[in-house]
Amino acid sequence: DTFCAAFDPGGRTPDFEDLPEVPGAIILRGVFSASEAMRLGEAVCLAHGGRSPRSEGECRRDSQHHRAVHVPQAALEELGRRLRPVLPLTAGPNSAALLEVPGREISTFLRCYRYLPGDMSKPHFDRSFTVCEHSPNVLSGFSAYSLLLYVNDGCQGGETTFFQADPSIPV
Repeated sequence: DTFCAAFDPGGRTPDFEDLPEVPGAIILRGVFSASEAMRLGEAVCLAHGGRSPRSEGECRRDSQHHRAVHVPQAALEELGRRLRPVLPLTAGPNSAALLEVPGREISTFLRCYRYLPGDMSKPHFDRSFTVCEHSPNVLSGFSAYSLLLYVNDGCQGGETTFFQADPSIPV
């Protein structure tokens, strides 16, 4: 599995930047090396079957540029080790659910996006990934935060915008 080989063991400590205008949002830089980013990019390309995310004849939503991939937990342990010191200890301001144990901080369900010039995602809210491991319809885990990993360098264009919450708009 290409995701398993992406990270070098014992690597980097990321730089942390808080975004006070967006509650709960942080920016981390230096999470992985250039060679790790290259291997992650190759894994994303393979998740897309090595082809463009959308061909002329393929009918999908304009904003659907991802492939869902389940990766082994071991593939994300090193990333979790690097991120854990800066991750919140709970699932959010309205949840007391604790961060998973070391090695399980990051969901193994990845949405791998690949954009071509002119592609975009429309404004949206990310939804939580939920798991019922032990009993049907009994929640055993969920994703509390979205983790965006940019594995390209030197691209032109492309941005992620975080909108300020408007209490008059139901989410």
